[in-house]
Amino acid sequence: MRAAFRIARIAARAAPAPRAAAPRALPSPLPSSSVLATSSARAFSTTPITLKKATKKDAKKAGDNKKGGKKKAEVEVEETVMTDAQIDAIVKKANEKMNKSLDWAKSVLFEGVERGRGRVSPAVLDTVKVAIPDQGSQPLKAIASITVTKGGLLVEAWDSDTVKHVESALHKANLPGMSPQRDGDRIRLPVTRPDTSVRNEIVRSLGGTVEDAKNQMRQARSDGIKSVGGKNFRGADEIQSALERKSKELDEQLKTAKKELEKA
Repeated sequence: MRAAFRIARIAARAAPAPRAAAPRALPSPLPSSSVLATSSARAFSTTPITLKKATKKDAKKAGDNKKGGKKKAEVEVEETVMTDAQIDAIVKKANEKMNKSLDWAKSVLFEGVERGRGRVSPAVLDTVKVAIPDQGSQPLKAIASITVTKGGLLVEAWDSDTVKHVESALHKANLPGMSPQRDGDRIRLPVTRPDTSVRNEIVRSLGGTVEDAKNQMRQARSDGIKSVGGKNFRGADEIQSALERKSKELDEQLKTAKKELEKA
């Protein structure tokens, strides 16, 4: 008996210990309904996307955002296309403005030559403006009559209260070789055959007139080219050519006037 019990104890010691069972993986908890709702809302937003037409500014901004500027931004830009009729109308308007300045300068040149020869016409006073209180600036020919007399011009204001303003305007006009002289309610402008110094003054005055006319034509050119879209657009070259032709014509007219005054 003792021998059998001893053998059983020895056998129990020699037997290996049983292994511990591996822990079982627990299932992950399901997300709550509120979490599912939030996730779904983020993934499938119903907020509408606003689309707008790209502008030139947008195109430039997009191009600047490209690294190195090697790729051009593909942005749609809407361009305004003018019809041939619209462009022709702009060119015509620019020409009309330039012609108006050209004709004005040519008339002043003619009067200057006539003045140098000792002759004068009422047109020499066309540019004179009279400042009248409460009425503003008025053309002389709108408030007075101008007639040619033997030896000069006679200016008669229709309203006796404006005579002093007319006289002041004539003095400020600084007409070469013409000195206003008041005679009651009338103002005389004696005209004598000018000497060399007066003719030289006439020439300087005519040169200023031509330059003023050119500046007016340049402004008409600039306005016209801007209206057609710029100097690289159709119609711009035609407007520029018109300015060059008319400026050259004015130069020739001034040159002729100087020669005529030298012979006077």
